[in-house]
Amino acid sequence: GQTSATFLGSFELLAGEAATVTGKVGEVLRAFGIPAMKLTWLSAHSASLGAERRSGAGTALSSLCPLLTEMHCLSHGSSLLPTHSSLSIEYLQKYETTVDAIYRLYSSPTGESSGLQELWSVLDLCEIDLGSPRAICWTSIFPAVEAIDSSWPTLVLLLENEAERSPVALGLCQELKKFHFVAFTKILLDVLPIFQKLSRFFQIEDFDLSILKPIVSATATTLQAQK
Repeated sequence: GQTSATFLGSFELLAGEAATVTGKVGEVLRAFGIPAMKLTWLSAHSASLGAERRSGAGTALSSLCPLLTEMHCLSHGSSLLPTHSSLSIEYLQKYETTVDAIYRLYSSPTGESSGLQELWSVLDLCEIDLGSPRAICWTSIFPAVEAIDSSWPTLVLLLENEAERSPVALGLCQELKKFHFVAFTKILLDVLPIFQKLSRFFQIEDFDLSILKPIVSATATTLQAQK
């Protein structure tokens, strides 16, 4: 009934394929006599292994390790929560879809939307490729949420002006004016820095496992205070 964390070592992979990763994990677990049924971990960044795809390492490993949970590093702009968990959070998908539509609508600088420089800069700053088939988890990208918040008055005015000739602009304008959208944006502005602070600890090269529990406890206490 106790949780423990142990460093087993570093292991080289010939290729970053999901099957290779899964095989190596199974091999390491068997070598150390660790039951896969009890394994879970925090992953710093596994997007390169296709963890979010059905054919990715995360999916392949879930049959081997049913308790597997991946919390992606926020500094990489990856998902704060695993996809299957995000689906259960009320309003999250609606918010992400709305923010995604805003960035795609105003992704190119034009004369009439000169007040949206912050939105354009986020794409460069966070190295976001709108043409990529991979879903963008906007709720995990603090600068993206900040830009939406600060640009909100400008966005509403622009969308109002375009609403008569654009059904997309009309729908977005109505959504941005809703209490849920504004409130959720403000919640993210409060919560994301807390998770970013936590994620930075996991990037320390010589991380001291003894401080793991106090750090997580402090984070939980801070989140509870925010709630």
